[in-house]
Amino acid sequence: MDIKSPGGNVGIRFHLDAEGKPFYQSWFNDDLVMDTSYLGFDLNQAAGLKGDFEIIGDAQATFDETWEQPWGEQQFIRNHYNELKVSLQEKQALKRKIDIVFRVYDDGFGFRYEFPEQENLKQIQILDELTEFNMTGDHTTWWIGQPVHCIPLLRRIQRSI
Repeated sequence: MDIKSPGGNVGIRFHLDAEGKPFYQSWFNDDLVMDTSYLGFDLNQAAGLKGDFEIIGDAQATFDETWEQPWGEQQFIRNHYNELKVSLQEKQALKRKIDIVFRVYDDGFGFRYEFPEQENLKQIQILDELTEFNMTGDHTTWWIGQPVHCIPLLRRIQRSI
């Protein structure tokens, strides 16, 4: 599955490998900038969400709005992206579901995980996010860091042993 930014210069390709493991790749101006990068989670007291998936749905959308901010260098901010939502389900066992939502802008992309309401996943405790960023070179990147106080105590304890 492929999606490009509104201007077409940033692209994302989403796939499942032969073992049903989800991964993505990214292009900028037709140059591969992020090669095969796997996605998934290790969970506490449950099998991880990282393989044996099948694609059960997908949806694409375009969003374009301009909003005014009360301060900053620019008064008006354009929020323009194309979105790809991929719905996955385990083929065996619990048949748990997870959605991965990519938003592709002309200057980059972002993605998030969504856990739809479902019978076999009422509660979840993530031990490790297995998201990979397999850059093909020394590229400039941006991210939003997570303060330590937001990391569950269980993870902090396990990491400190």
